[in-house]
Amino acid sequence: MNSLGLYVHIPFCVKKCGYCDFYSVCDLTLADAYTDELVRRIERLDSRFDTLYFGGGTPSLLGGERLCRLIAAARPKLIDDCEITVEVNPGDDLAALLPRLAERFGADIRNPDGTLNRHLLADRAFATPEGKAALDAITHPEIV
Repeated sequence: MNSLGLYVHIPFCVKKCGYCDFYSVCDLTLADAYTDELVRRIERLDSRFDTLYFGGGTPSLLGGERLCRLIAAARPKLIDDCEITVEVNPGDDLAALLPRLAERFGADIRNPDGTLNRHLLADRAFATPEGKAALDAITHPEIV
């Protein structure tokens, strides 16, 4: 059986970054309507998925409640050991998101000059205090 992954684009950002070519908006007043539409579309899918990936934008800006609604809508379409991933940024309230949402988080960490460090590895030093705090929250949620 061929495996399928489900990518859900969450276009919300605090600001539009110069390096990003993805569609994004900074108007979070659209988040409820966007979530409602995504739930409707996910419920109409008739495939099974082995991965569920929330990318963006900044998916964590939706908050735990909206993300949980999306995961609940997708749950019947997911295989039992489906991997769920949510992209987050340093400074996100990871303590509120971690226990409820995903088995794995992907985080983009910025270098001190504002450029993006795409070489995020657990055994490498982070370039900013925010990056270090994000890694600590992901790998050691009990200290958050």
